[in-house]
Amino acid sequence: MGRTNVEVVRGIYEAFNRRDIDGILNGMDPDIEIEETQDLAYAARLLRVLGPRFVVLSGAYRGCEEVRKLFEAVWVISDWFQANPEEFIEDDDWVVVPLRLRARGRDSGEEGEAVTAHAWTMRNGKATKLQVYAERQQALNAVR
Repeated sequence: MGRTNVEVVRGIYEAFNRRDIDGILNGMDPDIEIEETQDLAYAARLLRVLGPRFVVLSGAYRGCEEVRKLFEAVWVISDWFQANPEEFIEDDDWVVVPLRLRARGRDSGEEGEAVTAHAWTMRNGKATKLQVYAERQQALNAVR
């Protein structure tokens, strides 16, 4: 029996927190899409902690190789970076995850936190798309 969508998404966060790129990609479709982040409040929070190189987190990415490069870059600009899901809200083909991102910027040495929400689109037990929102309700509105 396959894993539920929530188990797949939970596994992606657990792998991220271990800095396990292969574990992250294991939960993603080969054609995974990460949409460009339009949320300026989210960007401002990350800028304070990670410095100007944070912009890598706001871009659009498609496919496992681009996503691999994204996470490699994230770990270059941070001493540590943790994603702490607060809940998993699931319906047929999506999972919304309100979470706290905590990091320490490698260049600045500053630590900080950003509250955000991820909206995952799922198909056949794999994540096919990730969209980032500033708030839980925005993510829920987007998937409904």
